[in-house]
Amino acid sequence: MKKIYLILISLTLILSSQYINAQQTKSDSEVPVMYLGGYANFNYNMHIADFVELPGYPSCCPEYKTGNGYGFSLGGLLEIPLKPSLNLGGRLGISMLNGTFTENDRIGNTLVRIINSPNEPEIRDVKVDHIIDASILALDFEPYINFIFFNKLYSTVGIRFSYLLNPTFDTREEITSPNDVVFLDGRALRNDFDGQDIPNLNAFQIGASVGLGYELVIGRDSYLSPEIRYYLPFMNISSVDWKIAQFQIGASIKFPIYPAKDLPIIKDSVYKRDTVMIADYGFTEERVVLKDSREDIIVQELENSILERTLINESYEKQIPREAKIYTALETYGINKDGKRQQNPTIVIEEIETEEMFPILPYVFFPENSSDLAETDMRLLEEDETLEFTEQNLQWNTMSIYSNMLNIIATRMKENPNAKIIVTGTNKNIGAELNNLTLSQNRAVQVKNYLTDVWGINTSRIETKSRNLPVSPGNNDHPDGQIENQRAEITSNDPDILKPLTLKEIARSSNPPVVEIVPKSTSDVGIESWQVSVDQKGRNIRRFEGQEVPEKIKWSIEDEPMPQIEEPINVEFSANDIMGQKSSAKSEIALQQLTIKKKREVIKDDKRIEKFSLILFDYDKANLTQRQEKVLSEIKGRIQPNTQVTITGYADRTGAPEYNKELSNRRIQEVQRVLRIPEGNLVINPVGSSVLLYDNDTAQGRSYSRTVQITLETPVQNK
Repeated sequence: MKKIYLILISLTLILSSQYINAQQTKSDSEVPVMYLGGYANFNYNMHIADFVELPGYPSCCPEYKTGNGYGFSLGGLLEIPLKPSLNLGGRLGISMLNGTFTENDRIGNTLVRIINSPNEPEIRDVKVDHIIDASILALDFEPYINFIFFNKLYSTVGIRFSYLLNPTFDTREEITSPNDVVFLDGRALRNDFDGQDIPNLNAFQIGASVGLGYELVIGRDSYLSPEIRYYLPFMNISSVDWKIAQFQIGASIKFPIYPAKDLPIIKDSVYKRDTVMIADYGFTEERVVLKDSREDIIVQELENSILERTLINESYEKQIPREAKIYTALETYGINKDGKRQQNPTIVIEEIETEEMFPILPYVFFPENSSDLAETDMRLLEEDETLEFTEQNLQWNTMSIYSNMLNIIATRMKENPNAKIIVTGTNKNIGAELNNLTLSQNRAVQVKNYLTDVWGINTSRIETKSRNLPVSPGNNDHPDGQIENQRAEITSNDPDILKPLTLKEIARSSNPPVVEIVPKSTSDVGIESWQVSVDQKGRNIRRFEGQEVPEKIKWSIEDEPMPQIEEPINVEFSANDIMGQKSSAKSEIALQQLTIKKKREVIKDDKRIEKFSLILFDYDKANLTQRQEKVLSEIKGRIQPNTQVTITGYADRTGAPEYNKELSNRRIQEVQRVLRIPEGNLVINPVGSSVLLYDNDTAQGRSYSRTVQITLETPVQNK
């Protein structure tokens, strides 16, 4: 290839030198001092290589040899004539050097799995495509010499300096046959990396260029030139043997820049007067006023002279008194949950019965080397406050319920006099807590004392134990896991003591949920203030006001206060101009209240929504305990044939996101194993740690994030 390149250069030099000697020289006034233009080409990229793998990226490829790709290049050019047929030029632009290597190879004795087969892995010979797909953009500077011969045919020889901008690559090994097997991880791919920087990059590149083109005249000394070019690389783009040659086909365009001429200057002045008639409200009498005077100098090159013309523009304003007017209008639109807009909507406010089950996390997490219950996140009551404590008065908030965990357990023990509990104190068994069983025992005793001293639970019903790490510890190699091991655990012989907490309410929703109020106002003198009032039967629900009238106002109906009665909504928009004049517009919106009673007695159509969060999974576990399976059995009894079930799995922040998503999916499958929901009624959503349900900076927040949430939506038919 280098020999061919040298031969082309030699032939170009010989032909050009002969043609240059035969050319006639133009006069100085006819010869451009330079050409400016641009170019655009289609690239065929030839990747020439001799390597097995890129540093840091494993590959079983026997050897990458050749690859190819396509792209475009474009930029600007400048050429300076040295002789009638010899130009010195330079190009600056960008070029796409993309390319793909694909090498096919047979790999023997490979451990694989049969797709959708429960059998053990097998050893097979497989064919694999080894692929590297490079995305490279280069900033190019190319000085060159342009030789014109045979009338308008020309050749170029130059050097290209390139800087590679953010070059990246994708690589993978993909099984092509047989088509019924995958690797042990269940995928047909391995050693796959996407969007990686090319390692050991040589960003600065040098190469040679040679090309041919033909100048098509499009004006005086202006040319459009179809051309072909070839670029020979001198350097590898990485520490491996990898070069990129390039063949381009496209076109360039260039325009001449001539030397300036010394011509005589002729000066002239032209007046232009414009009068604008304006009616305004502050004028008391008709008059004409000079508003602006501006001089513009226009220089025009003629054939034998330069004309310098001064254009004097004078603007006058004829002012006429005018009467001010103000106008207002009002439109209302309903915006549904899918974003659709409906003019003059009917608002339907619906009551929906909602039930949610919250898990009880029976762990009290203590600070390091502490057994003080007051330093935990537990809500500690005084003895007289226990008389007013009830589960149903708790907030619908998981963290708030957790903070009342000891109070909930105490209430249930009073309701179930035969129930007993065991409080087991643990420690993280490293540092200051290493083998500190006394600390563990004190943590358990602190919990027991609160239940006996404040709530009056008989001491015989509470047993305390101590150990170092818990039976199911957190990751003790990570600070998060260490904090989770500093705890007191509560177990009971009665499942009702630690069963999930169930709360019920009737929620109100609106359809549409948003009303868009569009006020319109025009004023001859300008708006000083505006106001929008939303009322129902004399009761104000919303008020909006300001100075500059907005294009639209959004009323979120579900924000309190909500309309309470089945009466129309009255919307009024009023505006005041700066002269004290006022205008207003009104709109009425129909409203319908769908209470549960009304829906079941009149419409005979309703639905019940139930939400359940299972008692939580241990760290890095997906297996269900016997107590959890009992909770699931209760949930299964609530599922009707027409119930739509959504199961969503979560994980805490510990571990890689990909692993956490797979862990949450295993937790979902364990739940589905017990519930056995028909496929048509089931939606599963393995979220993993991409969404953290609770504050993962706390031990309880991470524990509550290891969960599966179940939502049941059951239509209710009134018989």
